[in-house]
Amino acid sequence: MTDKSSEIIALNVGGVRFETTRQTLTKYGNSVLGRMFAGTTTLPPAMVLKGGEYFIDRNPDRFRVILDYLRDGELCVDTSNKDALTGLLLDARFFQLADLEIKVADSIVRAKGEETLRIKRIAEEVANCLQMKNTASNLVKINVSGRIFQTEKATLCKGTNSILADMVEGTYNGTKYDEHGNIFLDEDASAFATLLCYLRTYPKGTFYDYLDDHLPLGFATQMARKFKIIDHGQYIEIDMP
Repeated sequence: MTDKSSEIIALNVGGVRFETTRQTLTKYGNSVLGRMFAGTTTLPPAMVLKGGEYFIDRNPDRFRVILDYLRDGELCVDTSNKDALTGLLLDARFFQLADLEIKVADSIVRAKGEETLRIKRIAEEVANCLQMKNTASNLVKINVSGRIFQTEKATLCKGTNSILADMVEGTYNGTKYDEHGNIFLDEDASAFATLLCYLRTYPKGTFYDYLDDHLPLGFATQMARKFKIIDHGQYIEIDMP
């Protein structure tokens, strides 16, 4: 007797020709393909074309994956492609391949989870970039006699009617800039460093009336008055490290 299981079956699926064995098609006996080609059930095979091919009106790309699954028992598809998986799930249900349906459904769940994580990572990266951009836009560099100071814009804009604040805001006509576009001050750098420490604690800092101006607080006080950060007759004091 001829072994029918090794018989080659030609299929036309959505206009694409496939060739496989009856054994492959009947691997899962309870599936649609298994019952169609077992030869022992009442479910007749698909329509036969003139060339002897059995015609099945399904998507050929998805059927190729199903045929590979029948051959190897493995899901050979890009499991990150949700659209492809969704279509494959429909065909797994159509052909009543329960094990394949479970594998595809699990892959869809994983793909959705990975997509959610990917979107979350992108959102975090965008947020970090925006934060870095905002942080960078709020930082100001000032060249004080060749020494570069960098601080937040808000720090330099403290005080009412401050000329230094107007310089930072770009509303002061007498502002000078170095070759890098930094605000340039022809002032004592040590005194400015002391003034900057004061501004960072402002308005918690208090004014004291010193009898004499000891450096660098003396120069810092003069500079603070010059830039109208404090009024004439007021002095600054900060907690020195």
